[in-house]
Amino acid sequence: LILPFLNYRTRSFAINNTCFGLSRFQAQLTARSFYLTYLKLGGWMILFAIGCAALLGLAHIVGLGFNLSALISFLPLLLLIVVIVGPGAYLKASLGKLVYNSTHLENFSFKCDWRARDLIWIYASNFILIVLSFGLLIPWSKIRSTQYLVSHMAIKGDTNFDQFVAGKIDQLAATGQEIGEFFDVDLPVLG
Repeated sequence: LILPFLNYRTRSFAINNTCFGLSRFQAQLTARSFYLTYLKLGGWMILFAIGCAALLGLAHIVGLGFNLSALISFLPLLLLIVVIVGPGAYLKASLGKLVYNSTHLENFSFKCDWRARDLIWIYASNFILIVLSFGLLIPWSKIRSTQYLVSHMAIKGDTNFDQFVAGKIDQLAATGQEIGEFFDVDLPVLG
């Protein structure tokens, strides 16, 4: 029961105490939305478990002959994908949308449209390809995952973001120069 609250507090603290130049990020997050996300995940996992049990029971009643030892040999891989990759991808997508869509930086906001099914496909296929390549595709899989995450995020705002960044850099350069003069720090330019 404390995991959603800890996740909420950690993300709230991290975002609300981060600055870009002199501008602070602000996130309007609520613990309720985190609890609802975790409850929805729990509900989906319970429904999935009931569905799997019903299918196995139906297969046994109908008398479908399947090799139980073959099923047991693939069970760890299936459990890894279903129990770890699926819920992990769902939480990453849901909490990512929740956090990034409620984060603002002055007059800029963020838009995140990650989808759980896309992340499940990326993570599961990356896992299978890493196993088949004996780990050689780990860098490729990290790049593939990061490419999806970055390509499904955007910054929205009233003004040009490049002008905003340039203004913040000028602000910080002047502030750093003034602090250096205050403490009488002389840094020679190496050339």
